[in-house]
Amino acid sequence: MESLFLIIGIIAYIIISLLIGLWKSKGVNLENFVASRNSIGFWAILFSLVGTIVGGGMFFGVGQIGYEAGILGYIVGACYIIGFFLLGLTVSKIRKLFENKNYLSMIDMVDGEYKSQKTTTVFAIVNFFTFFSY
Repeated sequence: MESLFLIIGIIAYIIISLLIGLWKSKGVNLENFVASRNSIGFWAILFSLVGTIVGGGMFFGVGQIGYEAGILGYIVGACYIIGFFLLGLTVSKIRKLFENKNYLSMIDMVDGEYKSQKTTTVFAIVNFFTFFSY
């Protein structure tokens, strides 16, 4: 009986999310959403980021690591908090850079600021080993 309620709840959540998404995105394409910059609003961006982090399974993954490896789960969680804090401190500088150079995404910024092949290769190698070792 509990599993039936869980399945019904998940299906209802998916249907409600789909309907809200279709209703709110009426007449907006991806290019307009990305390029709209200041017209989205603080709360929409905040909930979008929170939804991305939670929906991406970060909390479930860290919880599983904590269960299996003990203290490592706490360390990874603390690193996430420190990373978000550092990003919060630098967001005004990042925003000014985006406005001055007309970047739309972080990929645009990395591509525009670090054009050399050597730097791009270093980014790729660091990302690969970071995610591989994690």
